[in-house]
Order: sequence, then C-alpha cells, then structure tokens
Amino acid sequence: MALAEAVRTAGPDDWRMRVTEEAHLATAWELVEAGDVPGTIRHLRDTADSLPTVEVARIVGQVAAMAGFDDLAGAASALVEHPEQPQARFDYGYACVERGVPFLAIPPLSAALLQVPDSHVLLTELVSALEDECRHADAVAVLTERDAGLRPWPDRYLLVFNSVLAGDLVRARENLDGLPAPDDEQWLPAHDRVQRMLD
Repeated sequence: MALAEAVRTAGPDDWRMRVTEEAHLATAWELVEAGDVPGTIRHLRDTADSLPTVEVARIVGQVAAMAGFDDLAGAASALVEHPEQPQARFDYGYACVERGVPFLAIPPLSAALLQVPDSHVLLTELVSALEDECRHADAVAVLTERDAGLRPWPDRYLLVFNSVLAGDLVRARENLDGLPAPDDEQWLPAHDRVQRMLD
C-alpha cells in the first residue's frame, strides 16, 4: 500500500504507526544497500519489535547473506516463504539466537509458541532468547503462563533461575523448594548454582 493511500484510509493513530513503520523499513534497506551490516543490526535492535516479522526477516536474510551466515539467510528466506508455519518461525528464531542476535528471535518464537503452546522446544528456545537479552521478568512471565505443564528440568529450573535474576526471590524459593534433584548429571551444576544464588 502506498504511503498516501495508508494515510487516506487509516485512522490518526494507524497512519502514524504506518508512517513510522515505513520509515524504519526504508532506513533499514538504505543501510543494507550501503553494505552496512553492523548499522543494519543496530537499527533493527531499536525497531524490530515494532515491525512485521516477515519484513524484518527479508532484511535479515540480506544481511546474513552479506555476512556469509548461510544458515540464518536460509532460515530467513524460509520464514518469508512460509510466515505462518511454526517450524519456519522456530528455525529462524533458533538461527538468530545462534548468530548472536536473540532480540530478532523473540517475536517469531513468541508467535510460534502461541500456535504450539505445549512445545517444550519452543518454550526453552524463547526463554533462552529472553535470557540472552536480560529480559528475565519476561522469561518468568512466559514460564509462569505454562506453570501446570512445566517439566522439572529444565523448565522449572529456568523459572527459578530467571526469577532470581528478575529479583523475585519469593517465587524463586517456592519453585526451588519443589524442584527435585536432576536425573541427568548435566543439570547438577545448574541445580547447585541456583541453590547457592538463593543462599
């Protein structure tokens, strides 16, 4: 839709939002065309949450290809082609986390988790992205919404860990008290760590 058409057909708040959205996208594409990969990522850090995920994925796909990140470029392309598929959203979010841009992973992973609310893989990947962004209170909120279906390891542990870092020590203690020792030895250091953090 052209900018003039958007202004004519939308309400006052809608057209302001669309103008801002189009301006942010135009700036991102200018940075891409200039070959400024770091500048594009910095711009997206400030704007991606307010932009359509598919449009962000188009930009990220170009930037990833320029940087030689074929995995992220491919995942971005797949998301653009299949924007409603949970698997495409997960793969793109996972690639964003792996390539050090977890803030880009949060919108698609959140959308995928709404589609498949019982997916432990989606849940832990979203929590991982939120943790990487130091959004511990948001991670607690996501985990708490699914409290009844949380597995002890790693889900309930993640709730304890993020509750501590979010400053909610009461919630952390309540959940730690009900957390059994892990069966898998890989989680023993994590179990010890959260106990020492609360102590």
